[in-house]
Amino acid sequence: MSDYDWRDDAKCTEVSPDIFFPDRGDMWKIALAKQICAGCPVAAECIADGESDEWSIRGGLVASQRKPMRAARLRAEGVA
Repeated sequence: MSDYDWRDDAKCTEVSPDIFFPDRGDMWKIALAKQICAGCPVAAECIADGESDEWSIRGGLVASQRKPMRAARLRAEGVA
């Protein structure tokens, strides 16, 4: 069993977590978070982990962008 945790490679650990929890309409903070995520080597893992997170930016996507991905995965799994 590996001790590897994808979060160890996440770029977000290098900045304040507040960046990834912007207020509604805070376009500056949203753009900054997306820029950080764009250079992150584990963005895909973050998106998958944050599929149902409705409050933060995960892997460069806001909740409304991740919601259809989750719905599609659930349909493919025969859950929804």
